[in-house]
Amino acid sequence: MSSQQSSNKAGAGCLIVFFSVFLLAGLASLTKGIIAYIENPVFTEETSAAIGVGSIFILIGGGLILAVLYGKKKVAAEDVLKEQDPDSPWLWQQDWREGRIKSSTPLTMFVFWLFGIAFGAAGVLIIFKLDEITSDGPIGYVALLFPLVGLCMLFAAFRETLRWFKYGRVYCDLITKPGVIGGWFQGIIWAKIDMAPGETIEAQLTCFHVYTSGSGDDRTTHRNVKWQEDILIPQERMMIQPDGTLAIPIKVYIPRDCTPTTPGSPENRREWTLSAKADVAGIDFAADFTVPVFVTDESSATPPENLEEQEMGTGPQPYTPTILVTESINGIELY
Repeated sequence: MSSQQSSNKAGAGCLIVFFSVFLLAGLASLTKGIIAYIENPVFTEETSAAIGVGSIFILIGGGLILAVLYGKKKVAAEDVLKEQDPDSPWLWQQDWREGRIKSSTPLTMFVFWLFGIAFGAAGVLIIFKLDEITSDGPIGYVALLFPLVGLCMLFAAFRETLRWFKYGRVYCDLITKPGVIGGWFQGIIWAKIDMAPGETIEAQLTCFHVYTSGSGDDRTTHRNVKWQEDILIPQERMMIQPDGTLAIPIKVYIPRDCTPTTPGSPENRREWTLSAKADVAGIDFAADFTVPVFVTDESSATPPENLEEQEMGTGPQPYTPTILVTESINGIELY
């Protein structure tokens, strides 16, 4: 076992122990509140506070423990893939390896619901205790930020949930595995979008510098854009499958002076993201994918002479896929 793997396991263990304190404190408070209600079946101020605070701590502690366990499992799987292909970092994530990447919408939805409920529940308790909290002066009104943040997060969670129900699972199938610095990134986004005539898909391929500054309570995560390319995909370049799914082609040239994906420390890395959106009736379509972009043997310092002709969205020619799309009893298949 490498020192990095040992460090990851130790870090995950410490987080689980820390979040378990919240979970156990919540269980103790909830139990106290339930016992008090059984003895006196009236929701007194103390009983309500014990049940409410306990529920919040259980939600936060339990949710964060599940997130750590999921992350630990994912890191362990990536360590196995690293050992199999140590010189090919674009094969270190299972979805990159398979060439099919899921949209981040479900994860975003989970995070918004988790913290929205937590901040919202805390906000309800603060509103009930507002007179007591503000008894020492107007500084106590700062506590109203909790219900305000909770409402904003719950609104975002509700919107992401509606988007999830409307569009379902959205995928990006990689044609270039990986995207190439000094070469092309090419893929197909699959989504069920009911578009009116003339509507288009707006996509962006972006390289972010993600880093953490400060320490302790002053730690801040930054996401600075280092390179970005906008892509406009008209409907005539899309393909409609028998089940109504749209195949949205993406092709972007990446200059040689860009920085590749840097897997490793979450505190200082380069991250490439493909995003797509469309202003349609009802909830707008939006999806984001973390994609692999690296320097490979195909990287070239000189862009192709017919760059504009090769890039999608610059001419009226219909899209011709470089992969075979067929329908079988198992659904849509790519070759």
